[in-house]
Amino acid sequence: MRRLHWIHWIVAAGVASTMFVALAAAEETRVTAVSDSMDGATGVRIVTLRFSPSLPPFEIASRGGDSFIVCDAALADELVRSAGFEATPGHTRLRLGGAGVRILAVRTESDLLELRVVEAPLAAPDAGYRIGPADVIVIQVYKNADISGDYSVGPDGTISLPLVGSVSASGFSEKELAERLRERLSAFLVDPQVSVTVKTYQSQYVYVAGAVPRAARVALRPGMSLNDIFSEAGVGLLPGQVFTLTRRGETAPFTMLDSATTDASRTPALRDGDVITVEEPKYVYVQGEVHRQGRYPLTKGMTLLQAIAVAEGLTDWASPSDLRILREVDGTKKKIDINLKKVESRKSEDPVLQPGDYILVKRRIL
Repeated sequence: MRRLHWIHWIVAAGVASTMFVALAAAEETRVTAVSDSMDGATGVRIVTLRFSPSLPPFEIASRGGDSFIVCDAALADELVRSAGFEATPGHTRLRLGGAGVRILAVRTESDLLELRVVEAPLAAPDAGYRIGPADVIVIQVYKNADISGDYSVGPDGTISLPLVGSVSASGFSEKELAERLRERLSAFLVDPQVSVTVKTYQSQYVYVAGAVPRAARVALRPGMSLNDIFSEAGVGLLPGQVFTLTRRGETAPFTMLDSATTDASRTPALRDGDVITVEEPKYVYVQGEVHRQGRYPLTKGMTLLQAIAVAEGLTDWASPSDLRILREVDGTKKKIDINLKKVESRKSEDPVLQPGDYILVKRRIL
């Protein structure tokens, strides 16, 4: 006899989803092996756990600034215990890392849990924007209109002010440059009060390329999110469309994201020279007796029932017991017959779709 357990998957970024996993009722579940390796090509950590007899309920959660895997399983032996697990009766917890940890992907099998993890460096809260060549800054010196005004930072990273002449501005925050100018002006003025603000940001850029209407260079301003970058580049992502972010001077992508993870709270802080490469969207096709035939973007984990729902459901002439998925496997067309009634009643699995799948809903024969 088997029973169904809920698995609550809560990613550190705060997005929750729920799935069913069938578990054997009798035998105690144990963690039998764990590995923590690095993908040399992408720099992504791969954390893998093996279980016996099967995958138990698990949770990926963030608590107190740290991220953990928590699962309903005991530890098999001291070798696994030495890997850094914390064990309580019936539960096991493994720390993944601190607040910078983000889960890129989760893969499960009957006895396996695999996570692809990156640790995004957190920007220092007081670092601020660093002024650079071509930026335009506004300098205000209290009661000194002759010095106050707009100044463009030259190619050599300097500005030229009355009284003090050339001053290096590149690499300084607004606050740091104001203090630097105050010190230089103190030789000519009594207790000068100086403020600096950036008026036009033109020294740092993020580049957008790939499957976009046109490649774009977007000036990077403080606090900009990926949504801001895409908006200024005139890019509208489709549901589930994937893109990579590559740092300046690196060949492998720093991270891979999709259109559901573009807000600032779920992405690393952008840097000068970042390249965002948008991949071609992936689609599934729904034809036959549905209200809205057509091509639809393939979102992560999209199932047959979800695709039928996107196509606005079956018509009155549809034959729910006679659906077919046409799928290309290694260059060969494969036919998968589906009884939608069994899927809806949970007597059959709701199949996860793959890029290029054709869903054909046949017409009922009277």
